[in-house]
Amino acid sequence: MTILNGSVWPFEEGRIDAEMLVRHIPEVRKPVYYVCGPPEMVAAMQKLLSGLGVNEDNIRSEEFGGY
Repeated sequence: MTILNGSVWPFEEGRIDAEMLVRHIPEVRKPVYYVCGPPEMVAAMQKLLSGLGVNEDNIRSEEFGGY
């Protein structure tokens, strides 16, 4: 549980995994997903989404790294 500005943060925390997605997205294969971040994170999310049966055409991604 996280306290933010004196209030309890009411939202889920932690690494995004298959269980989290299925818990929050009723039809996990239908949305278009936008993934942006470091190359390792983007690759991991693409693998996770593909493993859930999300069509490759429904995954948009962009990688960025250190400068």
